[in-house]
Amino acid sequence: MDQEPLVNEKIEAGAAFLKAFGKYAKVKAACWIKEADASKWHLYVASDDITDAKVREGYGQVIQILRKKPSLYLNSFDIKLVSGDHPLVSDISELYKRYPAPIPTRYGGSYFGGMSVDGVLIYPPAKVRKKKTKAKSLNR
Repeated sequence: MDQEPLVNEKIEAGAAFLKAFGKYAKVKAACWIKEADASKWHLYVASDDITDAKVREGYGQVIQILRKKPSLYLNSFDIKLVSGDHPLVSDISELYKRYPAPIPTRYGGSYFGGMSVDGVLIYPPAKVRKKKTKAKSLNR
């Protein structure tokens, strides 16, 4: 089975999607995960606003966002919406506490969020991403 690499363009497309999705629901945690038995990466988006009753509405919002800003590197099949109490949320929080950075961070372990994985890339919390953007604009 072919392995799909996680390229910078896909990482940037994910960040742009998270910014847009954050206007619909507060993103608690987000990361790209390549499960051990899968050939492609998936963008996991965790939010307390995503419940069993609202998951369909959430995917409707995913499709609307991607229609407004289409990307060659991201489609609705790449995205998995999960609740804010999903096991990956605590793993992302723990990893971010150990390695805080305003940029996406790779994790090289083989188990994450209750899954066997071949790769993980976590996005920093939204408030950290926003601070980085503001700092850049002040230096111009």
